Amino acid sequence: MAMPAPWPDGTEIIELPVDELGMRILWYLVDQGGGRKSRGRQDFIEEKTLAVHKARQQSARRMTAMYSYEALRAEPDVARALSEAWEWLATEELIAVDAVARGVSEQAGTDPFFVTRWGTEVAAEGDKGLDITRARRRLGLELHPGLKHLLAKLVRVGAFEQAAFTALREIEQRVRTMAGEPKGKTGGTLRGEPLMTEAFKIGGVLADPEAEPAEQQGQMNLFKGAFAAFRNALGHTSIEFDDPIEAAEVVLFADLLMRQLDHVENRLAQTAGRE
Repeated sequence: MAMPAPWPDGTEIIELPVDELGMRILWYLVDQGGGRKSRGRQDFIEEKTLAVHKARQQSARRMTAMYSYEALRAEPDVARALSEAWEWLATEELIAVDAVARGVSEQAGTDPFFVTRWGTEVAAEGDKGLDITRARRRLGLELHPGLKHLLAKLVRVGAFEQAAFTALREIEQRVRTMAGEPKGKTGGTLRGEPLMTEAFKIGGVLADPEAEPAEQQGQMNLFKGAFAAFRNALGHTSIEFDDPIEAAEVVLFADLLMRQLDHVENRLAQTAGRE
């Protein structure tokens, strides 16, 4: 694949955020065959650190014999930045230890690796790949139990837009069930904004009668807004999120709404218990 960005120089290696440097390494590894031609992590770090030190010597118009282990001592910040970024790649499941290569006798004592299937997919997204990993990290939080089981696989494969659609669909179904399956004037099933209006309007089944009218209105608008701004758009296949982080934030918004429904459900149960 063509590198979306050039390999960084020594100063950039030190100054780039860990995940951005990690993506540069990922692109480089994929471009070099996915790591299958390399002996391992340490070789990579030593090679790149030595290259930085040689470039700096050339800039200073001096050149001495240099071994890779000496370069590590001469450029510790570069070597450590590369090591941090490598660990980030492993944590994000973009690279993994190559058990096959490790089992071959001539590879004994090294740390061979390969770019994972997920890493290959992320790298193929170019500049968008970093946003995909950041969105996935956002959704690595503990989601509401009512969403976690539905979204786990979608999040794992990076299908964030589908995860957002599914999360809001689950909110809609739960509101409908809690509100007693309300019908519209023509007898049809209420969906989206009309459902939220009916359920949470002042005096509505899910509205808190002890809350101030403005608070009741605010809660209704919170749920209506989610469906006006996101659910309706996601329901049209021609509309897509350009930013996977935005789609991840919609999932987290749905998580908040699901937790708000927990409070409503608990309040309704307490009210029923007093009657």
